[in-house]
Amino acid sequence: ERLFRQDPLNAFCLEKLSEIYGETGEYGKALAAAYEAAKLDPSMKNKSRIEDLKKEAHEKKRQKDGWKPRGPGPG
Repeated sequence: ERLFRQDPLNAFCLEKLSEIYGETGEYGKALAAAYEAAKLDPSMKNKSRIEDLKKEAHEKKRQKDGWKPRGPGPG
């Protein structure tokens, strides 16, 4: 966060900040930083980071809510 405050228009810092927030489970902050990074640098890497975070957050929410995958089904 300190590096980001020094250079708030640095997409690399925002992308790294997004990674750190994601690793600590702060998905709202991680997504916000990833969106800002993608605005500054609309590369595929930053766009895919957003999609990955959305999937991770959704999966964590499902696990937290007690969702369990169904079995393989009939057949």
